[in-house]
Amino acid sequence: MLGSLMIGPDVFTYTMVYMENNSTDGNSSFRIYNDVDKNWLITSMAVGTLIGMYPFNWLFSRYGAQFTIIGADFGLVGLVVSNWSPIGETAIILALLSSFTFLKASVQLPLAAYMLGAYGWRSIYYAIGGIIAGSTALWAIVYRDDPRTSPATAIEVVHIQRGKEKKEGRVSVPYRRILSDYRIYALWAAALVDTAASIMLMTYSSKFFAKLGFDSTGTALATSLPGYAFIVGKILTGILSDAIKIVSETTKIRICTFISLQLSAFVLLAIALTIEGDKSIQVAFQVIFQFLIGANVGAFYKGGVLMSGPYAFFVIGNVQLFKSLSSLIEPLLFGWIVSNNELSEWQTFYYIHVGVLTLGTIIYIPFVTTKNRYMDDDKQQGSDDSEEASEHYKL
Repeated sequence: MLGSLMIGPDVFTYTMVYMENNSTDGNSSFRIYNDVDKNWLITSMAVGTLIGMYPFNWLFSRYGAQFTIIGADFGLVGLVVSNWSPIGETAIILALLSSFTFLKASVQLPLAAYMLGAYGWRSIYYAIGGIIAGSTALWAIVYRDDPRTSPATAIEVVHIQRGKEKKEGRVSVPYRRILSDYRIYALWAAALVDTAASIMLMTYSSKFFAKLGFDSTGTALATSLPGYAFIVGKILTGILSDAIKIVSETTKIRICTFISLQLSAFVLLAIALTIEGDKSIQVAFQVIFQFLIGANVGAFYKGGVLMSGPYAFFVIGNVQLFKSLSSLIEPLLFGWIVSNNELSEWQTFYYIHVGVLTLGTIIYIPFVTTKNRYMDDDKQQGSDDSEEASEHYKL
């Protein structure tokens, strides 16, 4: 459902590549955009998302998510995890919910390749509209904000709420306490560089693979493969992060941060260094890159939920802010660096993101915390490493 809401931008980017590759067919319905127009079109979608983020976060806090889903994104992920995830299953639930960013690409691009070739470019947008309408209606019918008012059995509700202290009524977010915590800015810095790298590859992989010589079908396939690796990486990380008990939650988050940011930076460096080599190697490196990025579910995602508890929809919701900022910045950076679509320019573009990912690793790892820091109870404000977050996670 989340994936269906966010399906449009990637299909739009692929449609532009498709029209360029088939512009000699004489189809009068094709619209060929110059690079400046493309970047502004992509940026405009980010602006719309940015404008809608905070109003919908406010609606989530006041009315819940059952009937405000149409404006949802990462804020919804945080809210659902807070309400529905048992403490010991936080990472796997986060993995499943946040996989929509690439699950949609893994489904939509092969679908777009088929429908554009068989029925014309407009057909995929009609299909997307139907998918969004159907998934939104299904969500409104099935989802409940409170497990106690859902069809879940009493045993399931007890399992979900074990270790949590449920606050009744509307959630009042302690904005001042959250926004004055330097640790939250370190977490958001990691989220920013992670989403920037993901947005970069997700948005421009179609253009990159077309530059390497793939046809339209090959481009769609090569672009979708990293999405499957991303989902596998997320789910595997979620399972291991919840299951491993021999190290602390803080240590697990630091390990996942190193994997998702620094190891992925090394792979991106390999992409840049071998950019003129075999194009199948480039596909393989992008698959590995997205697999490693998938470990972010055990990094800032899990860290944000554990340290903010019932306010996770605000803390994790701001990941959407960085996604939108990345969607604003990346087209401008891309248009400036890759102005002639030369492989040497792509190299420079990748080198910049290698440095940014490394910087995010350095900023976040020293300040990782798993303690719920924003509850009204002053005793929550003690040492972060002496107690595990699962012992303090209140709702």
